[in-house]
Amino acid sequence: MALIRERFEELPGDEPRYQRVGLADEVAEVGRSASRPLLLPGFDEFILGYQDRLFALTELVPGNNGMFKRSAVLGGRVVGSWKRAGTPGRRRLELTRFEALSSRSESSFEKAFHTWPFLTQ
Repeated sequence: MALIRERFEELPGDEPRYQRVGLADEVAEVGRSASRPLLLPGFDEFILGYQDRLFALTELVPGNNGMFKRSAVLGGRVVGSWKRAGTPGRRRLELTRFEALSSRSESSFEKAFHTWPFLTQ
């Protein structure tokens, strides 16, 4: 331990415990990143990866026809569906909310929309 001690920081507690320097900051950043608003395509693994998708199917699969709407995810939860509206040169976000969203969340979805690939198509 003496040879690598500077790579670790000691954690508080009764027993000596160590973690890599900066690990707590990295974990906090991953948590912040995972809670950011996401606009996902219709057949994204976020929905398809679950064995039981009932939490999202009623709203994301209209008419039970097997076609998935695009999902809007906030804090790891599906909070709506979305689509592109407007003309190719003037696209805008059309968000169908499954619950009330804060103005900050609405703004974050708008920002995510403007960075989404293939926005002009």
